[in-house]
Parts: sequence; structure tokens; C-alpha cells
Amino acid sequence: MVAINANFSWPNPAQAGDTFALMGLAVSQGNVVCDPTKPAPPGQTQADVRDQGDAGAMAMWITQGNKVTFQVVTQKDSTVLPPDAYTAIAGSPQPAGGWPPQVHVEGPLLLVDNGVNCGTPQSSPGEEIAARTAVGLSADEQFLYLVTLDGNEQAKWHYGGGFYDIAQWLIIAGANTGLNLDGGGSTTMACRDGDNSPILMNVPYGTEATPGVLRVVGNYFGVVSQPLP
Repeated sequence: MVAINANFSWPNPAQAGDTFALMGLAVSQGNVVCDPTKPAPPGQTQADVRDQGDAGAMAMWITQGNKVTFQVVTQKDSTVLPPDAYTAIAGSPQPAGGWPPQVHVEGPLLLVDNGVNCGTPQSSPGEEIAARTAVGLSADEQFLYLVTLDGNEQAKWHYGGGFYDIAQWLIIAGANTGLNLDGGGSTTMACRDGDNSPILMNVPYGTEATPGVLRVVGNYFGVVSQPLP
């Protein structure tokens, strides 16, 4: 019914059908797509996510009963994957770019923790002003929020947000816990309209130059539900 882009991935740019390396835990319908404790292709010798300093260190995993948990899953911090994860994605501050493992830029592993904005308000943040994608969970664990913030870090005047900004939008939405996902030109949200057709809910800059152009990414997070009567 609705979907957003998810894990950081490489290569970028890419074409549909390319082989991607994801950064961080990814599980689809109970099948592990990316194990961050093992080397990622192609031909890497180090773990996909070595420790909390690497991109993709914080995972959000969901059971088949829709129980949501945020947990650090790296080679150093957790070598045992969540046994009941039916769906999982991962995020963190963004990496510089390249095949994993990739150290992430300075910033919080969680954007929002116990209702507190973990970002730092500043006019020129080190993570850059850019488009952002994030996911958040309410305090009573009954609501999962998917948030995208349009932006373009390649424009003459950068617009979008830093970690503090997207964290604040999560809090406004109702999130008690929040996680940063891949952003920039990857930021995309789509949903089904009343005619059951897919429509874009934001203005992606997949080429970082032309508005409305989608970027090919490694995975996405989607919500499946029964149609409303």
C-alpha cells in the first residue's frame, strides 16, 4: 500500500537488475537478504558492518505479528541475527559511498530515542542538507511512521534537512524512536491511489539534477495490507 527506500546500498548510480551490496541487516518474509556480520559481495573480506561506526549498524526488525524492535546488529555487537525477524531494514548516518564496509559520517545511530531528538541543530551540518528518509515508532508501539523530506544537496542553494530536521519531523508525526535510512537522491515514497495505481508522494532527485527522476536502489520497505472496504 505504501513503500519507501530503505538500506544504504552500492553501486550508485546503478541500473535495474544490477547486483547490489546492502549495508546492514535486511530480511524479507523471513529470508535473510543481507547478513551484516558477513562480508558483502563482490569479493570483500571484511564484514558488511563491522561495528557501530559503519553505515547500517542500527536495524529495525519486525516479527510476523508486527512487533517492532530497533537493535544494533554488527559483527562486533551482535553475531546472532534476530531469530523471529520476518522483515528487517537498517540505517544510520550516511556513508561516504563505496562498497561496504563503509564508515558513516558523524551523527546519532538513532534520530529519536525515547522521544528525544538526538540530532544537533546547525545551519551547515556535517551530514549536509539533503533529502531524507526515516522510519519511526510510537511510544505505545501501535504506529509505525514512514517519513520522507524532499531536498537536493546538488542544488545551488541546498535544501532538505539534516539529522536534527528529519528527527524533528518524526517527533511531530508521533515517533518515540526514529531511524535514518538512505537519503539524498534515493529518497522516495510511493503509495496506491483510489484506483489501485502507484503514485509518487514526493519529488525524488535520482540524478541529483532533474526533479521527479527515480534512482535505482538496492531494496525498499513496503507495507502490505488488505484493501479498505
